[in-house]
Amino acid sequence: MSELHKAARNVLRSKYNVLLEINCREFDLKLENLIDRLDQIKKDKFDANDRIVLIHMDTDYYDELLPYGLLIINLVRIFKTKNIPFFTLLFITNHYGIQKEFDGLLVNHDINDRPTIIETLLSNILLSDNIKTDNNMDFDKIEKPGLCMMGAKRSHRILLANYLNNNNLLDKVALKTNFK
Repeated sequence: MSELHKAARNVLRSKYNVLLEINCREFDLKLENLIDRLDQIKKDKFDANDRIVLIHMDTDYYDELLPYGLLIINLVRIFKTKNIPFFTLLFITNHYGIQKEFDGLLVNHDINDRPTIIETLLSNILLSDNIKTDNNMDFDKIEKPGLCMMGAKRSHRILLANYLNNNNLLDKVALKTNFK
């Protein structure tokens, strides 16, 4: 499911021929899901306004031995292997600095064939049609100084939850997970 707000989606679809819109979490643990979707839209020749929209509203996987995130490395490899031009990639992320990662990986690649990176904090989660505000908060009722809310099961979230538990920090940090 995409986190792209419907207003943003409408703007993109009015400007581009969106061939595919996919949330990176849909292939986070299984790159074959992305490869299959790309195979479904593969063309011999892409038009100038064709776009593949990838929504990246989560952090990438990083290793101290790699200067770039694993997702970005894999995306570049897949696009090269599938012979899909990079100009078709419209990458929407809340991770500032991703542009530098793509630039580093494509340093010897044609400057006119680069992805468009939109670094933003706007997502469907952050832009609701039903915003409610309640400014009557009683801060004296706060029981724990920390709050950690985790959605989808991801390795870095499991590590953090285990760390909090193993270091007896759950009395200081309210932890909520959608996984066991």
